[in-house]
Amino acid sequence: MFCSPAHKRAWHNRDTVRGARLAPLAIASHSTRGGTRGDKDTGRDARRAAEQLMRQWDADDRAAGRMRAIEYVALRNRLGYDQ
Repeated sequence: MFCSPAHKRAWHNRDTVRGARLAPLAIASHSTRGGTRGDKDTGRDARRAAEQLMRQWDADDRAAGRMRAIEYVALRNRLGYDQ
């Protein structure tokens, strides 16, 4: 899926760091249905923060000429991963 072991390592390192930041926000957002149930303020703030991070990371990847997340997921699907 990657052109070199170094690029594969870089992708997975970046993915690990991003996931660590995104996971708690996504879970808080999901648990509050995006800020419409329970602790609405925290859920809403978590949803907004998660969306902002994803927009920023997508822009960073495009600017750096890296494979975008949608391309990565589509390729994994075509190759039969995660099924």
